[in-house]
Order: sequence, then C-alpha cells, then structure tokens
Amino acid sequence: AVTDPNGVIMAKEVFGASMTYERDENTHTYYENLRQIIPVRTVDSAKRYKILLGFQLDQKQLKFNRKYMVPVAPGT
Repeated sequence: AVTDPNGVIMAKEVFGASMTYERDENTHTYYENLRQIIPVRTVDSAKRYKILLGFQLDQKQLKFNRKYMVPVAPGT
C-alpha cells in the first residue's frame, strides 16, 4: 500500500504468493519480481510518501496463527 504523509492509504494492491514451509523450518526465503507504478508529481514530493508491505490474512488464518504462535525473545 502507498500512504500519504499522514498515513492515509492512497493505493493498495494485493499480490498472491504461495509458500510451503517444512515442519522444522523457522525461516524461509522467497523471491519474486513485482512492479508497482506509483505516480508522483515530483521526486521531492515522493519522499513524503510511505510504502507498506505485509501479509494480508483472513480471519481463519489469523485464528490459526494466534493459536499456534510461539513467542520469540526480542533480538533472536
């Protein structure tokens, strides 16, 4: 998503990615080339905008993750 300087989402696009994790795997690397065009008036004005990246999960996925989440100590 692209936000304006106040954090208001101006544009958002969802990109799908399928990843498979092994049972004992706690990290995973996935590469994919994506292209997102963000129209801005000037290069200087572009510096004020923010790009947000993350996972968009449905309620079932959130419930599963919360049930099986294992806390990790900060810095590990």
